[in-house]
Amino acid sequence: MKDERRSKEQRERESAYLAALEVRPDDPLLRSLIPAVAGALPLPDGLVRSVEHREQPGTQSRSRPKALREALTRKTPDEVNTLAANLLHTLLIHLHETPTVATMWQHLGRIVLDTLEYPSSDDRLFYVIGARALAFLTRVHPDLVTSYSGWQAKQGKPRRDVMHLTVARKYKQRVREMTRRYLRAPSLWCVAPPLDWQNEKDGGFHLAALRQEYPLLKGKHLASDARVSADTLSAVNALQRTAWQINRALLDAVSRLPDKVLRRIVANGADSKDFRRRLNIAQELRDIQALYNVIQLDYRGRFYPMVGTSLKVQGDDLALALLRFAPSDAPVNPKLRQRAEVALKLAATDHYGPLPRDLRPQPHGAQFNSLVATRLAWVRQHEAQILATAAEPAANAEFWMRAKKPWQFLAWCIEWAEQGRECAEQSTLPVRADCTTSVYQHLACLLRSRGLAEWTNLTRASSRVDHSPADFYAEVAKRLREWLTQESEQPSEHWEAQEREVLKYLAAVPARVFTRDLIKSPAMTWAYGAGDRTLGKRFQEGFRKVLDGRTPWVGPVLVQGLEAVLKKVVPEVPDVRDWLKTVASDRKKPIEWSVPVIGFPAWMRRSYTHKKKDQLTGEINGEPVRLNVRLGRQFSSSKHARSFMPNYIHSLDAAVVTLAIGQLATDDEVRQLGATHDAFTTTAAHMDRLQTAVREAMQRLYTTGPTPVLQDLTAQLNAAGLPDVSAPPRLGTFDLEELSGSLMLHS
Repeated sequence: MKDERRSKEQRERESAYLAALEVRPDDPLLRSLIPAVAGALPLPDGLVRSVEHREQPGTQSRSRPKALREALTRKTPDEVNTLAANLLHTLLIHLHETPTVATMWQHLGRIVLDTLEYPSSDDRLFYVIGARALAFLTRVHPDLVTSYSGWQAKQGKPRRDVMHLTVARKYKQRVREMTRRYLRAPSLWCVAPPLDWQNEKDGGFHLAALRQEYPLLKGKHLASDARVSADTLSAVNALQRTAWQINRALLDAVSRLPDKVLRRIVANGADSKDFRRRLNIAQELRDIQALYNVIQLDYRGRFYPMVGTSLKVQGDDLALALLRFAPSDAPVNPKLRQRAEVALKLAATDHYGPLPRDLRPQPHGAQFNSLVATRLAWVRQHEAQILATAAEPAANAEFWMRAKKPWQFLAWCIEWAEQGRECAEQSTLPVRADCTTSVYQHLACLLRSRGLAEWTNLTRASSRVDHSPADFYAEVAKRLREWLTQESEQPSEHWEAQEREVLKYLAAVPARVFTRDLIKSPAMTWAYGAGDRTLGKRFQEGFRKVLDGRTPWVGPVLVQGLEAVLKKVVPEVPDVRDWLKTVASDRKKPIEWSVPVIGFPAWMRRSYTHKKKDQLTGEINGEPVRLNVRLGRQFSSSKHARSFMPNYIHSLDAAVVTLAIGQLATDDEVRQLGATHDAFTTTAAHMDRLQTAVREAMQRLYTTGPTPVLQDLTAQLNAAGLPDVSAPPRLGTFDLEELSGSLMLHS
């Protein structure tokens, strides 16, 4: 009876969500604008009037105006009113995103052609008709929107640069109110468990309309007969059955914070986007005892929750802090209290940020390695501040706002004071375990490289108490700084004068700047084969963030240093990277492959580019604009070759998640589960069991098949008829059986 009631309530929520997405002509703002638009639509100089630049006539094609005008004349007055409402609604509802003019052309063009039932496979026509629609709307209501661009056109010439639309000052408040009413649509969080997925189409939401909108596989798959395995379905259904709640204690604490504290956090870049909206959604959901999310899979097998809001389990700091697991019916063994307390304390330091590392070996008989011992000691030393923060967050804002993840740390302080100190095993606060260096861990297993395995905590020694866990990115940062110092003191002949000045500048930068956070993104994308320009931009962004923007162009020099350091530390990586790039080169269509063990049908979806650019002319408030628009879609062999390696590694990440979650679901030991790419979430009491399952999943992925994984990929590509697939790089001596006894993850 209870399940039926919850299912009925869920269907009502889904119906309300669909209803909220419909255009509402009775909205006060729309009601005032529609009559003028509807009255002018059918006129000869109305919607389908040709738009040309007065100084360059003939730049805009006629685009079948006669056929469209005839289709428009066949519409009834009510249908014309509906078209006017749809056009105005689409224009206004997107203005808070400050869309580009070309994007708005595309939106409006689709509405016109769909309404007039004019089928077309020519995407150029969408832009052309959309340009006429925007010109028409801004002629009828010339004070509704304004456009802006950072590029100034010469006098008498139209703009060619990217242009954006925003609402005019006169209508700003009214459009904001309309948008707020529209965005009040209920989220897609479920109040009853989603339907278990039986296959790629049957499962998820309770209403057929939403199931059609959100099938298991996101987007159109290359193979129409693609099927997912029972392992994948089991993992997806386990995540869908995990119940969540709003963290009411944190929500109440945030609502009591003074505005000056909130403004300071937002000003520091923390969760500025949709801040109030997420709090409002959390307030609406706060009294629901169990919330669930529907899961979708992308083209690599990665998991994504579909909740229709940024308040989600794969969200940012604020979103994650506002969510917690709902209590489970299964009793928790009190014997887990000690291990749960350790896991909960480690979560605190994960939220607070990096702590000084003590690399000295632990004495004989120690319970934890030096890194864990340091983090546990930090919690003990700061317990008074933690308890004070839980009692008075506003008065102790200086303490918790220094955290790397301030909202999650504040939520942790409250949880520790209320329950964690006494009964850590009963805590339902999510605790996260992350693979230490996921891409390099997979490369270590693919190549069976013992050196890489040691760098990434995959050996048995990494879990020993007398062994300090490796921090790959921190070590690379340290070596990069040493390289910069050496090069600045004894520069090589190839450095130009400007580069030598940059070397001196970098050598003088404080050591605290060269952190694992600075190095992580460039080092990770280097392994994937990113080019010098991409790596340089990532370095530049990292330096500007740390040094408040006061920095010269340091990217190219740091890229050379990173390349030199990584080729010494991980010399095996370029070989496998180049092999995977060669495998994907010179192809005529996207590669498909079956992910090992789980059999997921992965493929290279993001391997397409636009066919051409075309200049189209439009008007905004009577002023001509001419924009470059990208049209068409074609397969790009170069993009395919560059992106194959990261997508292949991501599919292996997805396999580990699938196997680990699936095993935990089969054993029915852990019911509170979450996953984000290569990271896992559960309660403190179950963290040890989760980490064991992940290690076992990694070992199963690389040892189950009859052949090594790269050889299996080679065989798949050969069987698919792809020519010129050379033998993969030679394997090393690392024993994959060590994975089950390794550290592998950190929490």
